Amino acid sequence: MRHQAQVWQCDARDVTVTASLALGDTGWHWEGSGTGSGRPRVLCVSHTNRNEHMTTAVRCAIAFDIDGTLLPSDEVQVERLRRYAVDAGVDMHVNTARHRSYCDFPSNSIQIANMIGTTPSQHHCFVEAAPTIEASKVINMQHIQAQCGILHPECVVLIDDVAENVDAARSHGFSAVQVDASVGIQQATVNEVIRILEHCGVSRNRWCRRRAAVTTAALLVGVLLLWRVACQTRCARHGTCPLQSPTGSTTEGPTASIPRM
Repeated sequence: MRHQAQVWQCDARDVTVTASLALGDTGWHWEGSGTGSGRPRVLCVSHTNRNEHMTTAVRCAIAFDIDGTLLPSDEVQVERLRRYAVDAGVDMHVNTARHRSYCDFPSNSIQIANMIGTTPSQHHCFVEAAPTIEASKVINMQHIQAQCGILHPECVVLIDDVAENVDAARSHGFSAVQVDASVGIQQATVNEVIRILEHCGVSRNRWCRRRAAVTTAALLVGVLLLWRVACQTRCARHGTCPLQSPTGSTTEGPTASIPRM
């Protein structure tokens, strides 16, 4: 099965990429070519197959290991990373070596889902066809990359406590941050993950959204101020102002605040 995708640049760079997303013997992988200057960062992608057509903004993703990574973590730092990801539109997944039964029954994953805000479809367990745990981790990373529509694997970040898993992910182009199994995710871990995400353009996305929010708020304030000035001008000229009736309708009435000369 092969999904075809047209990919184009969303930020200021002039980059156009045509790519295909294919499922091969080793998992999902991208094939494609592009024109433009520099490595594209934040992209837009359109996935098309026989049954659906969808256009979404490509986002980075974080893949959390559970045992030795999430469970012994500093909850404050995990919440800090979760809030950052939500604010930046970064997808969050679980990439664990636990048996498939963990992922098959959503009730098993409630604790982790509540911790990082994931859904059952975002939990990826050990791949039975994989020869090793690190191979399973890589296959899951490729699946996450495909599921999120991320062109560049370095924008999919694995957080894991096992060195072999981290090395395997990096050897396949993914980003990975290793943690101490005794303490899990700490402040330094979150700082490193944020650094990687910002390299992929996340900070620019956040700034754009905040600027849009500020602009919208400023426009609303401006409209309210203009309405107030117009009302005051009408009162000064005619001695009448729009008054709110108990039923909510607007009526005309004499003003009590401006003396008549």
